Amino acid sequence: MRLALSVTILFSLFSIVVSQETSTSEELSLLKQEVLQLRTEVSQLKIEVQQLRRLLASSPQNSGVTTQQSPRSNYSAPASSTSETGYWCTQSSKKRHNPSCRYYKTSKGRPCGPNDGIACKLCGG
Repeated sequence: MRLALSVTILFSLFSIVVSQETSTSEELSLLKQEVLQLRTEVSQLKIEVQQLRRLLASSPQNSGVTTQQSPRSNYSAPASSTSETGYWCTQSSKKRHNPSCRYYKTSKGRPCGPNDGIACKLCGG
């Protein structure tokens, strides 16, 4: 995000420099080189972000990579006497998640039925 903002600022500066009659061709060529370098870095960062998202989305067994989980996801619900229903209702937001959702059992909550709480927008609850 910061890099994209830097590129935008650099383009703005570039247009100001171009509009000034006192700018030299050396300054323009340096700015063009910087813009090309930033574009290359942005494209490389986009590729890296896509790869990291794929790694995070896949399970550690499939990717062979262990990822550090966030503190919220380390929460284990206390053992309850209710049977597993296949749905998880979070305590704070009252959202209902199914087992395929990334938020399923990752925060304080309870097992719930298919009509309890508010359906998650990601998994449909």
